[in-house]
Amino acid sequence: MCCSFCYQDGEFNMKDEINSAKKMQEMCIKMMKKNGMNGVMAWLLTRSIPRLERWKGTA
Repeated sequence: MCCSFCYQDGEFNMKDEINSAKKMQEMCIKMMKKNGMNGVMAWLLTRSIPRLERWKGTA
């Protein structure tokens, strides 16, 4: 339902800073690239974020 970046220990993380699926995708891509992942691969792996339960109905 949620990725490990946005849900840990029974709570959503960064509720105020990351308040949309697009912002979450951008943050995840940035973190993946920082860890050495290719940008295209990072984008592909984050495409499903808008379909996660947390982001349904958000822009």
